[in-house]
Amino acid sequence: MTGLWTLLALTLGFAQEGEEVFGARYRPWLAGLSGHARADGTVSEGTTVDVESTFDFDSSEAFHDFSAWVNIPVIPILDRITAGIWLGEFQEEATVDATFKFGDQTFAAGERIDTELEFHTYSLSLECFLLKPGTDQLGVAFGIQLGARLFDIFASVTSKTTGFHEEADVQGPLPVVGVRLIAQVTEWLRLEADLVGVGGDYGGVKGSYLEGAVEAAATPLGPLLVGAGYKFSRLDVEHEDFDLDLTLDGFFLSAGVRF
Repeated sequence: MTGLWTLLALTLGFAQEGEEVFGARYRPWLAGLSGHARADGTVSEGTTVDVESTFDFDSSEAFHDFSAWVNIPVIPILDRITAGIWLGEFQEEATVDATFKFGDQTFAAGERIDTELEFHTYSLSLECFLLKPGTDQLGVAFGIQLGARLFDIFASVTSKTTGFHEEADVQGPLPVVGVRLIAQVTEWLRLEADLVGVGGDYGGVKGSYLEGAVEAAATPLGPLLVGAGYKFSRLDVEHEDFDLDLTLDGFFLSAGVRF
């Protein structure tokens, strides 16, 4: 704890006038979902189902995206640490059009089912800016990111007709690399874009991940930050007996502070 307070004190001490030190932001994200899922059973392979048509996940849902960052001018090659979480869920009641197998349970055509798909994604990134004008200076900051995403994705299907229930989940980390671009267009208008991704097999989670966002934000009053933008998350992973190939995307609003 003493080391943390020492780092914060040095950060404040070395920050130049006009430079951003801390920031936090909340993005309510209206995310749409598309793609496929398959949960294999102990004996046989499950059915690959379209999440929009089979589970009726054909409407956008409100997700929550929180992030915070600290700029660190005292450590060479490390300029910023960012941590965050985005979470949300899809829940629907549907009628099965075609019989499918999910895990060890079979859901027959005509059954009424309750379906649920929950997302919790935690993020941490270390960033180095190759270009970095002061926050209040017009210009462009460009940096590279190295970090990780920790996924906790849970799916369940329950038959209201038979009472049968099955569930599956993906839990595990994936390292990511990416870039961040920040353009201070005017003293009150800021554009930001970031893109991270990875592919491979890490700790039992195999596949690829790509996430990106673009945002236009204004600083109408002091440290306040308000804006809007677009975000997408593309996840194609396999963990144990659960295989997901999903895309979430949609527009968001944002509000935060920076000082």
